[in-house]
Amino acid sequence: MVQPPILSLPDELVLQVMKDVDRPLKLSAVCSSWRRSALRYPPLWTTIRVHDLDVFTAVPHAQTFAARAMSLPLHLRRKGIEKDEDHALELPLSVLDYLLFTLFQRCATFEYSRFTADGRFRRFMLAILSSPAPMLRSFHLSHGDEEILLPPSVPILDLGTNWPMLREFVLESVCMPLHRLRLTNLEILKIWVPICDTDPCQLNPGLGRCLANFVRASPTLRELHINYDDGNENGHHSSDPLDPVHIDDPAVPSFIRVLAGTPNLQKLFIEEWTDAVDMTVDDPAALAKVQLTMLTTVNIEQCAPEWCQHILASLIAPTLRTIVLDVVYADGDDAGQCGLFIPTPWSRWSFPGVESLKVAVGGCIVGYIPKPASALELGPLLRDGDWTSLKELTLEGHGWLSEDALDVIIDVLCDRNIAPCLQRLYVTRCSILGGVQYHPAPSDPSRTPRRDVDAAAYLAEMRGDGSQSSSEPADTTRLSVQFSECDACDDCDSSGSESNSDDDLSSGSSSDM
Repeated sequence: MVQPPILSLPDELVLQVMKDVDRPLKLSAVCSSWRRSALRYPPLWTTIRVHDLDVFTAVPHAQTFAARAMSLPLHLRRKGIEKDEDHALELPLSVLDYLLFTLFQRCATFEYSRFTADGRFRRFMLAILSSPAPMLRSFHLSHGDEEILLPPSVPILDLGTNWPMLREFVLESVCMPLHRLRLTNLEILKIWVPICDTDPCQLNPGLGRCLANFVRASPTLRELHINYDDGNENGHHSSDPLDPVHIDDPAVPSFIRVLAGTPNLQKLFIEEWTDAVDMTVDDPAALAKVQLTMLTTVNIEQCAPEWCQHILASLIAPTLRTIVLDVVYADGDDAGQCGLFIPTPWSRWSFPGVESLKVAVGGCIVGYIPKPASALELGPLLRDGDWTSLKELTLEGHGWLSEDALDVIIDVLCDRNIAPCLQRLYVTRCSILGGVQYHPAPSDPSRTPRRDVDAAAYLAEMRGDGSQSSSEPADTTRLSVQFSECDACDDCDSSGSESNSDDDLSSGSSSDM
């Protein structure tokens, strides 16, 4: 009988396959040879996954893996359960708590998700936060039910001393007393503040000071993610929080002070800051500037336009390459321009190193309707800003891009001196403007709107289509223009599909591109 080739693999390859799959118990059942290899290879057993719902099997499972991992660092991932109303699992869960607490000192990563912050959980978490873990590099809590409260008698928890190797600290939809923690030498900090069910929230006020303390104690910080849950859940606008958590009053200068403590920051993510924070700035020109010489990415999603303008205006980032602006307007039936994307002496929109720019407005969030007139600001943004290295431009947003706005964009980009390196243009057309209630009249009713193909052809021609000379290289950059229909529009005009939008129109461009 011929032996299957897979059974003749060298042990090194077999073990690597097992490690990638991360399920040694399953793969070790293939044959006795593989089982022997798995049992004598400790790295396969370092990841321990337990579910509180399966508490009776979780304890022996964790014990087995910890023993076979020998003295190697562990990766502990725990998933909780909804509140145990009848307390039937309280005793076995306490046994699991104790076991995982004893293993915590060996952990390199620790994750706990979907938990209920009841008394048992708080005791377990206080023990974890107070315990030394010399090898711990990543700590992650996510989607907790109820605030994590600590007794007033608990002193400041010095995690920088207890966990000297900690580099990643993540709180995802978790509210806990950050002002009672001391963190140092982080490389990645992610804070998602959820809606709290207590009044007032333990983080209000002072969240800004907590963040500032964390980042100033972590000069090696590379990534900063700040997310504020202001009441939007699964696309539906729920009730406002009892007492919204403010970064500080006013929020923008406070956050700029936070950024000032991150000299090595490479990626900045801000999400869901809308009208739940005070963004009043009496004199925007007086806002401090922050020099971030290593910053490459700024991603601002579902945020009020003031954030986009004020935060970007404060940055001096010569290495910035990617900007994503997902803007949310809370009052969309205002026909006037907002002026938030128009360059000014204090907000120049000067990013000569940026290669990718995405501007998305509105989205599909119920209760937030974009101002169609604000799309007209894209003309001054492109014309008067500095986009010397821009290669990819994406413009989209449900109920935002009117025919007038598209004409402004096309006319501005016809000037080859504007974004001279542009290679790809993506535009999403929308058949609903400003919501059902608001349809701006065109500035020139006699004008016939351009079809997508016509607009793309006109842009290609004006940027130099057909002008390639014999002296230009054969691989001269070509401009790709793509128009797409808005997926959020239920009543898309059928005529729009004729111009269709999934096709690219590629055109030759001049040699300066």
